[in-house]
Amino acid sequence: MLNDSFSCRSTFFCILRDKNGYTIINGTGNYYTEAQPREQTRTDIIVDYLGKQYVIELKIWRGDEYNKRGEKQLAEYLDYYHL
Repeated sequence: MLNDSFSCRSTFFCILRDKNGYTIINGTGNYYTEAQPREQTRTDIIVDYLGKQYVIELKIWRGDEYNKRGEKQLAEYLDYYHL
């Protein structure tokens, strides 16, 4: 299990690469890290791919209550982006 934010993000970006090491969204989409959609908040990753937009919020597991707050935060981002 990953236990720090840097490792989580590094692992996620490895997933975005194909078996040859090329970024999957290369030439087809874009991604933005630490995007700031609203004042004083940041979402971890926004992916624009094949005409669709995906918001990804990475969290380290710190229990159910922390998870619920993270889900609420993600729902607010989805509302903001009309997704």
